[in-house]
Amino acid sequence: MARTRPTKRQLEGLLVTALYGATWWGILSSRTPFNWVLTVASGITAECVRHSSGRDRLDCLGDAFGAIGGISGDVETGIRPYTNGIAQTKTQIISHALKQLPMGESLQQRFLDRQGVNTDWFEGFEKRCAVLVGESKDGKTFLLKWRLQRFIEQHPDGHEYYIGDIDYGRCHEGDTPNTWFDSPVGQAVFTTADDIAAKVRAIAQDIRDGHDAAVPTLIILDELVDTMEDMDRDQFEQFMRDLKTIKNRGLKAGNITFVLGLHSTTVGETGIPQWLLRGVETIWLYRAGQERANFLHLNGKNIDECPKQLARLPRSFNGLRPCIVYSDKKLSVKAIPTLDFGNIEVKYSTVELSAIQQWEQDHWTPEKELTVLQKMREREASGKTPYSNRDIMPIIGIRQNQCVRSNEVYEHAKSLILALWESSKKSEG
Repeated sequence: MARTRPTKRQLEGLLVTALYGATWWGILSSRTPFNWVLTVASGITAECVRHSSGRDRLDCLGDAFGAIGGISGDVETGIRPYTNGIAQTKTQIISHALKQLPMGESLQQRFLDRQGVNTDWFEGFEKRCAVLVGESKDGKTFLLKWRLQRFIEQHPDGHEYYIGDIDYGRCHEGDTPNTWFDSPVGQAVFTTADDIAAKVRAIAQDIRDGHDAAVPTLIILDELVDTMEDMDRDQFEQFMRDLKTIKNRGLKAGNITFVLGLHSTTVGETGIPQWLLRGVETIWLYRAGQERANFLHLNGKNIDECPKQLARLPRSFNGLRPCIVYSDKKLSVKAIPTLDFGNIEVKYSTVELSAIQQWEQDHWTPEKELTVLQKMREREASGKTPYSNRDIMPIIGIRQNQCVRSNEVYEHAKSLILALWESSKKSEG
């Protein structure tokens, strides 16, 4: 996100805060008349500047945070190749300074309390479908990984989870690659758009068919926008329909939820439909939350006020990390509590699938459906009956000698194909 330079108001707030700090320092350390004169002058100047701008001390503190964020943002852009520490340092400058002063921490806590920053929303995030928006280094993947850990802890008697991550094993410079607790690729983790779409399709189809999940199920899709860019139009539209099914019916179908991770919610740039952004709990992390364009799909004055309010807050304070939350159709500034990873050992084991379920998972994919329809249309165009065991079944992994009525997989596959053909003809007519 592009940083704006500090405003005059923010610089005045920074000046007043610095003068108050110098005053307190002088009170604690002055030993000569000259030092006392400087101390008194510093305090008087701070009060004069504050009164002339019509602000109280907490307002000045908030503007100081905003100024530090802008100044250090420009510095970070220039020196990022040479240091990884500036990101943790820039929003703590004033916090550390305040801790050295009498009542400094109390003043900062009063400022945060005035902003209404709290963690009362977080319990809902642990349980519901959600969208998590964060720019690079905002901590998006960290929070997604924590959500997975929390899900595992909440369901010790049985659970399933599926991860879609096209950047699996990659990381920012200096970070440890995220392997989702060493979950098995191809079984729990899917790394291509086709595999991710197929897994989501299978789960949504089970819901539509009236099959409840055997155990609570969590789907985490990181880097969602980049994943969708690798899908063709039909695949993308089906993917959105599948997510909608899971959002609307997943909780009633055995506690199935999803969490989506993306960098932006800017209208017209991501391809994410508005029904999804408005229909689930959405969290914008620190930097993403200061970009007003991320909120244009919402209504109300808070789309202007919340980013400005977030910019006045430190990146973290006493373990809390401010963010913006859209929940119950309301946009507000909240905070993420202190989160730690426990020493959990993930033992991933899937529920044993029936022969039909295994066949659907392996062969009944959106791509295979399109191939089947194309073959049936070719047969019809040449004057043949659309369906043929010999021409159709090999496409979906069923050999000729398996095409017998006693084979439940064959019978199930045939019924799906005929239903698919009938649906296709209805849509054409």
